[in-house]
Parts: sequence; structure tokens; C-alpha cells
Amino acid sequence: RDLVLQSLGGYNVCVLAYGHTGSGKTYTLMGDGSPFDPGSAQSEGAGLLPRFLHEVFEAHRRELPQRTKPRYSVEFYEVYNEQIRDLLAAASSESSCKVHVHPKHGVRVEGLTMSVVSSLQETNELLNFGSQMRAVAATTLNARSSRSHAIFSFKFENVEDPGSHRESTVTFVDLAGREDHRSSHNKAAQFREMTFINMSLFHLAHLIQKLSDGQVDPGSLADFRNSKLTLLLSQALVGNSRTALVATVAPLQSLFEDSASTLSFAQSVKKIRTRPAVNNKTPTAVIKELEAEVRRLQEELGESRTSVVEREHELLAAEALIAHYRLSWEEAVLQSEQVGKLRSQLSKKLGLRDAEPRRCQALQPFFTKLVDDPSLQGCCNFFLDRELSRIGCDEQACSIALQGVGIRSQMCEVRCSADGVVRIELLPDDSSDGNAPRVLVNARCLKHADGPRVIEHGDCVVIGYAHGFRLLVPTKERLMEAGTTDPRAFARALLPSLDLASAVVEVSDETGGQFREVYS
Repeated sequence: RDLVLQSLGGYNVCVLAYGHTGSGKTYTLMGDGSPFDPGSAQSEGAGLLPRFLHEVFEAHRRELPQRTKPRYSVEFYEVYNEQIRDLLAAASSESSCKVHVHPKHGVRVEGLTMSVVSSLQETNELLNFGSQMRAVAATTLNARSSRSHAIFSFKFENVEDPGSHRESTVTFVDLAGREDHRSSHNKAAQFREMTFINMSLFHLAHLIQKLSDGQVDPGSLADFRNSKLTLLLSQALVGNSRTALVATVAPLQSLFEDSASTLSFAQSVKKIRTRPAVNNKTPTAVIKELEAEVRRLQEELGESRTSVVEREHELLAAEALIAHYRLSWEEAVLQSEQVGKLRSQLSKKLGLRDAEPRRCQALQPFFTKLVDDPSLQGCCNFFLDRELSRIGCDEQACSIALQGVGIRSQMCEVRCSADGVVRIELLPDDSSDGNAPRVLVNARCLKHADGPRVIEHGDCVVIGYAHGFRLLVPTKERLMEAGTTDPRAFARALLPSLDLASAVVEVSDETGGQFREVYS
């Protein structure tokens, strides 16, 4: 509550979640994916971030004059193998985006999507979209896993009265957990990503120790440039921010050393002092200040009176911030709307929740995607609206388009009758190896000779080596039993397991070992 009040007063706020893998960092921040509504019993599972957002919007609704319309914007990205991936972009992309840090005006990441929002609902939808994009990437097993640092940034500003201008940037950081290669059974690419994560966390811990001991030059960012993560967190650790740490520990004796390390990290963080200040300058005033700084830095570089490298970084940061502040709000809204339309198309194609509001209807079957993260289970749903649906990687020919290991252009087709009966059948082989597409129903491989096979409510369907689904067939009796028409809540209420690990265990075909090897 204190951080909410600080944010409303115009201070920047940052919340960091730190701890060993599986200790509850993501659940603490995000919860089970439910938005926070004090009058709803389902809000009990809401995390810190949805609760924080609810408090901010409620405070603005109560306290600001009717004519005042604050501006809200959101950025959501992750750091994976020292690459930055925009989770709100309409297309998946990982790049070595440049990170610019200014000691007074914060961090700017080149090329990020700044999405304009006007309500709590729109903000929660973007939070869900970004979280689901992490799940999509994690379950496309040949691409990457879910081990990454996620950063959600929410900015609001009051611009109606220049004399009382206030703005605040609220940042929630879900740090990836440190992992031990001896216990995590990582291989190849997974071992590489684990190395990057442990290295970035090592640099962060080392930096925290130096900051707590007063061994860092307050006027230099040189110690922060060892990794993308420390550079992105520089403002939260020593700059204009009120920062809080959530340290999570697991109640397992085998993780005693990791828990002790987490507590030691938290103790060091308590010794650090930031330099928070109220953000009350208008964009015009900030631009004028930055332009004067650019001229000064150019003169200093021309005379080579100071450290050239550090001043070049400062110059680039100032120029990047000027370009950001010069973007008009109208231009930002227009760009956000264009990206939003593309994002809606991508959401619909991927079967993501909130792509378009859907409700379960009697005898309207749908596939729900299996995900190991409990907060994302039931979020990716593919409704079988058509009599015939094809599954494969060909986006033109397939109504359910998938990417990943073992996914061919057209894998199988699913037929749905008016009475809710669902049949699945392999499509003719289009590969050069002569092997049939790999589609499993309840751990048994489909064969061309089988013809159409009836699948029932709760049956597990594995496509290739990258995707697992369970079929749900809402009947009037099941809808009454679940007590909801929301697809996610319906799936969670009626199916005992929605995780991919359970589907992997069920696999019994001759290539099942390969599946398990790829998955682990």
C-alpha cells in the first residue's frame, strides 16, 4: 500500500522478486492469472502486480477530477540469453536491443512496443498476453524454455494541468531463479541458457554486494554494464526509484544453501540507498534539459577532457530519451492501435485467452493447451468452430497453426459434428522420409490405417514434439458442475491435470523417449 501511495505521489516504484527456481517468485507477482476484484472470491489468487494496478486505477477514479484523464502506457519484455524479447510485439523476435540509461530520467530500451491503455481491463489484458507469449515460447520446445527475467513497466502521467504535472513509472521484475546443473538435468541449449541466467544473477549479486559496501562510484555506470540485467536495473538500484525486494525461499532441506543465499542477498539489498525524486517536469522541460546536456557532452567529447567511453554512453542515452519524449501522444496512440490490431490477429491464431471474449457453450468443443506454469493453464484455447479444422504449421491451410519440433505443414484434421462428437484423422504424408505425422491420442500414435478416431472429453492429444492439448466438450451437465462458462475456469474445474509434464509421462510410443529427452 505504501508503494502505491508513493507512486500516486509521482515517484518511480520498482518491485523485484528474487529466489531459487520454484520458490514462488512468479506466483507472488502474477498470482494465478486472475485480475483483482475485491468483491470476487476468484481474486484470492491475484498476485501483487494485479493488486497494485487495481489500487492505482481506483485511486485515480476516486481522487482525480472528472475532466482529468491520465495517460497510461505499458511495456512488457524479458531478458533471455542476454537478448531482449518484446512480449507485446505482434511478432516474436529476440534481439540485442540497446539499453540506454540516464541517471535522472531512467532506462530506455530501443525498439520496445509502448502500448497505450485507458483502463484496468486493457492493462490486465496486456499483462495476460505477455505472460501467455512466454508460455507459447516455452512450450515450443525447439525454440527456448521459460527461464528468463521478465520486466513489466506501467507508466501513468497527469498532463491536464502543467502546474501540477505528475508522472510515475511502476516496474515489476520477475527474476529467473538460479539453477544447479547437477539437479536440473539441463542439456545442450538448456545448459547454455542456464549459464546465461546464472551469470547474470552472479553479476547482480556481485553488484549488490559492492553497492552495500559503498564500493561503486555514484557518478559512473561502469559496474552496471557487465550484463543486460544489471543495466536495466540500474535506475531501481541507485537512481530515481523507490525499490522493494520480495525474497522467496523454498521449505526444502535440499535447498537450504540457496535459501540462505537468498536471505543474504536480501540483507545486502536493505543497505542500498536510492535517490527518489518526484517526477513533475513536463516533456517539453525534459527535452530542453536533455538538449543542453547533449551540447555539453559533445563539447566535452570534442575536447577529450573526460572518459570518452562513459561520455559516449551518456550522449547516446540523452539522444534516445529526446527521441522518446518528442513522440507525441497522438502518434503513440496511433502506433499502439496498429500494433494492437496485429496482436489481436496473433492472439486468435495462437488461441490465446482474451483474443476475443469467448464463453463455453453446450456441445461447442475446444482444445486447451497444456502448460507447466499453473498461472497459464487454461489460457490458450482453440475452439472447434468449424465442421473441419486442420492442424499444422501452414498458416494459410490450417485453422490451428503451430510451430515447433516435429510440426509439418499439415498434420491432421479434426471434424466436429453438430451433436458434439469429435473425430481426428491423420492427413496424407507430405514429408520425404516416408514417416507419418506424429500425432498421439492418449499416448498412442495415430496411423493412416486407423482412419477417423473419436476423441472424448479429457482425452490428451500430442502434436509433434512441441504441443500437447486436452479436449473439452461442454455439456449442460458439465457446465453446471463447473459453475462457469469461462473457458479457463471450466478447464481448471473439470480436468485433473493441465500440465505438459503429465502428457509426456503418458507417452508410450516407440519415439516417446525422444519426446521426453527434448522436453527435459
